[in-house]
Amino acid sequence: MSLVDTHLHLDAAEFAANRAQLWQQARAGGVSHAIVPAVMADTFDEVLAMREQFGVDVAFGLHPLYLAQHRDEHWHCWPTT
Repeated sequence: MSLVDTHLHLDAAEFAANRAQLWQQARAGGVSHAIVPAVMADTFDEVLAMREQFGVDVAFGLHPLYLAQHRDEHWHCWPTT
């Protein structure tokens, strides 16, 4: 069976040190594809890099949990690729 993780926060800071290893473990466990939601503008570039490195799909947004960290200019910085 092939699984799709539709909400994988692989971009979370706590995974930075071993992100590639974690993705390989997920693949070995049957996850064939994932969608990584970026929740802060500060991580958009990092999430785009994950798309290139791991072949995951990505989604961009400004999560309400981080309202104190979002700035007005973040509403106009959506990646175009």
